Amino acid sequence: MNINDLSHFLEENNKEKIQEFIHSLNDTNTHELLSTKTDDGWNSLQLAAYYNNPELMNQLLNFADYDQINNNGKHPIFIALEEKSNEVLECFKNESVISKINFQYHNNKNEKFLYYSIYYDNMDFAHFLVQNNCSIFEPNGFLNNLNNTPLNLLIQKNNFEFFKHHELDQYLSENFDELYFKNSIIHKSNDFFNLFFPHTSLREDDIFELCNDFDNIYAMEKLLTQGHMIVGEQQITKLVTLMSRTYEDPLEQAAAIAIADYFVSINLPFSKFKDENGKNAWMLCIEINTPALFDELFTIISNFNIGVVDG
Repeated sequence: MNINDLSHFLEENNKEKIQEFIHSLNDTNTHELLSTKTDDGWNSLQLAAYYNNPELMNQLLNFADYDQINNNGKHPIFIALEEKSNEVLECFKNESVISKINFQYHNNKNEKFLYYSIYYDNMDFAHFLVQNNCSIFEPNGFLNNLNNTPLNLLIQKNNFEFFKHHELDQYLSENFDELYFKNSIIHKSNDFFNLFFPHTSLREDDIFELCNDFDNIYAMEKLLTQGHMIVGEQQITKLVTLMSRTYEDPLEQAAAIAIADYFVSINLPFSKFKDENGKNAWMLCIEINTPALFDELFTIISNFNIGVVDG
C-alpha cells in the first residue's frame, strides 16, 4: 500500500483499512511515506491533519524530521486549525515533537501559527503557542503591518480574557501602538480601551471624533469623565445625538446616563443643544422611548432646576 491508498482510505473513512495501514508502518516504510506525495500533491502529514487522525499523525511525527514537518508545503498545523482537527493538534504538544516545530513558520501571506489560531478561535492551541514564546505583538504580513498582529485579532474579537490570562499587559508599554487604541474604539472592545487609554498620545479631539464616527458611547464617556477635554458647542450637538440612541448593552446605557451627568456638571442645559435634525436630548429620549435615560435626565434636571423646554 502507498500514500494514494492511504488518501483513498481516509477519504472514504474506511476505518478498517486505515488501521491496517497504520499497523503496517515500521521504521523503513514510515520514512518512505513521509517523503512521498499523492497524485494531488498532498503529503502524509497533511492528510493526517486534514482527516483529523491522531494515531496516524503520532506515528508520522515520531519519525518525521524538522524539514519534513516545516518545509514540505502547507504546514499540517495550518490545515488542522482550518479543519478544526483538535485531536491532531494535541499531537504537536508532545514534548518529543515541540523541538521539531518551527514556531516562526509562516504561510505565503506571512501569517503565523498564533495569528491563525486566534483567527479560527482555537484559544487552547493559542495558549500553547504563547507558552512556547509566540508573541501576540509580533506583526504578520508584509511591511510590518500591525493590522495583522495577533493582538489586533484579539481586539477585533474582544477577547480580553486571553490577554489577561497570560499577563501580557506587562509588555504593553514597549509594544504599544496607537493603532491598537484606535481599533479598541472601532470594535467597541471596552476592556482593551480601558487598558490602552492611559498610553495614548492622540489628541482628545481626535479621540472624540473617532468615538462619534463609530458610535462608541462607552469610550466617549470615559474620554469626557477621565480626560481633560474642553467641549465645544459642535461637539455637544454630537453628544446629544449619541447619548440619546437606543442602547441594549447595560454598559452603554450607563455611559449615556453618565454623559447626561456630565452635561449638568459643566452647566449645559439639555434643551439648548440639538442634533442635526433640530431635536434636543429630551425630544430624542421621548421619540426613541428610552425610559431609563429619560427618567435619569428628568431627575438631574429637577435637581438643578434646568428647564425642560427651551424655545
